[in-house]
Amino acid sequence: MESLLNHALTYAQEHFKIFPLKVNSKSEQILKSWKKEATDDLHQVQTWWREYPNANIGVKTGNGFIVIVVANNKERNGKEIMESYIEKFPKTRIVRTPNDDWHFYYYVDRDIPCYIDLYEGIEIQGEGGYVVGAGSQIDGRKYFVSLDAPIAKANDAVYDFINRKDKYPTKQLKDYEKIYEGKRNDYLYKINVIKLRR
Repeated sequence: MESLLNHALTYAQEHFKIFPLKVNSKSEQILKSWKKEATDDLHQVQTWWREYPNANIGVKTGNGFIVIVVANNKERNGKEIMESYIEKFPKTRIVRTPNDDWHFYYYVDRDIPCYIDLYEGIEIQGEGGYVVGAGSQIDGRKYFVSLDAPIAKANDAVYDFINRKDKYPTKQLKDYEKIYEGKRNDYLYKINVIKLRR
């Protein structure tokens, strides 16, 4: 089983600014100011996770990096909204949370603020924000990379989505990872066959 230190070092090696969170927490801080102290310095990361080996990983957003957070629960089902857009988005890394939410990682060429409820069940973590990184655990359940793809640069579809330019038709796309892995045509074909049989 890969240690949290290894996960933290992987983020730092990719030049993400990271910081430790308290064990089993998404928000409880260890540092005085994660915004000022988050770093990609490998020595500092090793120091933190040797002192706090079970600390969760906070991944700072902003400065050219955003995360689209898609909730998946009875109260806030962002998947239904995301289905209208995902086919137009570039393939990118996806982290899944213990609650089965999606984190879509994108590089951006402009400052993007944090948006809460940009759409129902969807938020953006941008300037001044953070997400919990892969390898972290809540109640024994892990955050994990469900699609280990290179992090993509946001395209016009992503920017339109953030700017609420709703111009793409709704599609039934239920499994983002499978679609991204090259099974999109087979998947859409099966959906159409099922529709025709009804």
